[in-house]
Parts: sequence; structure tokens; C-alpha cells
Amino acid sequence: MIPAVTIEHSVIVGLDDIKAVIFECRGCKTRLVMSPDSASIPHHCPKQNCDVMWLSGKASGITNDYEGTSSAFLNLISAIEFLRKRNGGFRVLFEFRDERSASSS
Repeated sequence: MIPAVTIEHSVIVGLDDIKAVIFECRGCKTRLVMSPDSASIPHHCPKQNCDVMWLSGKASGITNDYEGTSSAFLNLISAIEFLRKRNGGFRVLFEFRDERSASSS
């Protein structure tokens, strides 16, 4: 008898590999694609006649280098955990460069 074999495949990406940030409305599935360097989340779905609220309130600003590094990394990890459990008005998706297809063309 041949033993069962499990094959796992994983992809490791860095923050520099993010090509686009995509916000997808949970109501109408409309997608809003932005550069990760200038992404901003609208308060409501951008599609006309879709009333799904995405955000309420304002984002807190970064006021110094310490907040911009230490706090940002800690907040990123906490935010990933929080957002994976949250079922808000939109989903956050990331588009990555596929280095395999870039090198084969």
C-alpha cells in the first residue's frame, strides 16, 4: 500500500510586492482598486444606489517617526487579526506581482 502524501504550496510576499489594494463591497460586489501608496477608503460604497456604509469616523493620523514605525507595525498585525474576524461592509484584497509570469515573458 502506498502511503498518502500531502503537498503544500505557499507564497511569501513582502509589502513592496503589493501592486494594488482592492476594496470590495459586501453588498453589491463593486470593487475599487487603488495604489497602496495612495489608498483611501470611502465612507460608503462608491456605486450609485448602493447604500452600504464602509466606514464611520476618521482615521487617526501619524504625527512622528516613532508612531510611523513601531506603532504602524504593531497596528498592522492587530488590524489583520481584527479584519479577518470582522464582517463589515467591504473586504480588503491585495493584488501582488507574480514574479513567475514576469520572468517568463
